[in-house]
Amino acid sequence: MTPPPPAAMPVGGGKGYGQASGTAMTRSQNFRNMQALSALSVDEGATDESIFNLTYDGGNADSEGFCPDKGGNGQEPCKKAPAIDEGEPEKGCWGKNLYQSDGRCWSCPDGYKRASLTRKMSHAKACQERGMTFSPDYTRATNERDAWGCPSGQFKHDGRCKSCPSGTKRQHVVGLDFGTCKVPRENQCNEGLKFVKRAPEDLLDRWGNWVGAKPHKLCGEPLDFHEFANGAVVHSAAAPVMAALGSVAVRLMLDDEKTKSTFRDLKEDLEEGRVDDALETIQEFDEWPLLVQAADMAGGGHVSLSATGDFSLGAGYAYEYGMVINIADPTNPRWFSANALTKGASVAIDGGLTLGVWGADFDGYAQGFIASLEGVGVGVWSSYYDPVDGPPRVTGFTVGAGLGKGIEIGEYNEVRTKYKD
Repeated sequence: MTPPPPAAMPVGGGKGYGQASGTAMTRSQNFRNMQALSALSVDEGATDESIFNLTYDGGNADSEGFCPDKGGNGQEPCKKAPAIDEGEPEKGCWGKNLYQSDGRCWSCPDGYKRASLTRKMSHAKACQERGMTFSPDYTRATNERDAWGCPSGQFKHDGRCKSCPSGTKRQHVVGLDFGTCKVPRENQCNEGLKFVKRAPEDLLDRWGNWVGAKPHKLCGEPLDFHEFANGAVVHSAAAPVMAALGSVAVRLMLDDEKTKSTFRDLKEDLEEGRVDDALETIQEFDEWPLLVQAADMAGGGHVSLSATGDFSLGAGYAYEYGMVINIADPTNPRWFSANALTKGASVAIDGGLTLGVWGADFDGYAQGFIASLEGVGVGVWSSYYDPVDGPPRVTGFTVGAGLGKGIEIGEYNEVRTKYKD
């Protein structure tokens, strides 16, 4: 059995389960969707391929451009292209029917020769008709090149003649060349690629990404995150994770007092930093060991449990804190904090709790979409384009819910996670 297709469980795109499109789903329909996932055995879809090795590929990754090491998928833009080496500069006017005059090489048309050694080749009668005649025909000569330099359209750099690729411009200052050619902005990424976001380096970068400015740009395939997220959800390697998260989501959707009470205890444990108590409380859920097992089977390295801070919730920003468990060493969890920027509302009453399954790189930046399911949010997260690691890669899956009246989860989130120890 495989997970339901994207139409049955959309993740992201800003229209989680038709809420923005006006085709609202009922609570029972959402509940059945989650039941369909939780009915899967954790063993279903088990594969040696890790879902956390799934990278984005739009089909244009191998296109070529002006630079050998820039402008490609996940690479820096190609702003300066290396000039083309055309060979050594000319040293005189050697060759058939070439004549030197005023430091340049000139040629006469076929059937013509230089009219006079004392007449400049720029003269209107520089060339005369060959043969013995009393009234020869005269014509102009053609200026071919410098006698001691590079042909027209080329320039001298490091003792060599060079030219710029078509579509680029020579870069020089007062005749001083640098051996490079300026690439226009529209051609700085290889064919089929565009400027894409990379992980922020500071707060200004984060703001730039949030408003769409894409600071410190890289070249990459235009990322259709909705398509990428859905592809990750239905991928066979994700089946164990989706089964376990589906079980957690069903528990959250039951909305019974015992579940809410236990989650409030968990949040209090996290707020107070009581690691042992939090680990003991989470064991009360049958879904917890399934989540750990699924993470292991899917090739993930971490399972996280976090709470959303009551004071920090609002449109555009949210704050979380919690613990992450390395499944290879489950008795030594690490504490972390995370702050998120979101496009769309992100409001929960009394905060919320989130459980997640992650790959090896939990610490750092991630981007993703979260679909809202009647107060339960299911998210798919990925890395950014990176000059070393290349295109975005699936980094984690989450499921979470508000502890109070409800939650609306933003259509786009960017999260910075940092270990506190």
